[in-house]
Amino acid sequence: MAGSLSAEQKNAFWDDGFLFPVAAVSSTEALAARPHFFGLMDEPAVTPPWPTNDYARSNFHAVSTEAAHPAILDAVESLLGPDMRVWSVELIIKPPQSDGMLTMQQDLN
Repeated sequence: MAGSLSAEQKNAFWDDGFLFPVAAVSSTEALAARPHFFGLMDEPAVTPPWPTNDYARSNFHAVSTEAAHPAILDAVESLLGPDMRVWSVELIIKPPQSDGMLTMQQDLN
């Protein structure tokens, strides 16, 4: 794959340091994955013992599969080129209308 992002999107990423939104998966795929990710919220293995925010870092198959979705990798390839490896996956869960704060710099929490 040569990368799916437009020149405008690439420039926005390099200028701003982030790109949002990127429509990498269809609504159908996202809705199909939703029950699985909501189930992870109750999984003790991925729920941190500290109350700073609701996130987990994991390399287990359920999350890694989503990170390796061809459309997601294609978008990343647009920015980094074809030689890449998914080293880890960060899953950030912030339920709607929760009181928790989600900051861009997670290591400060």
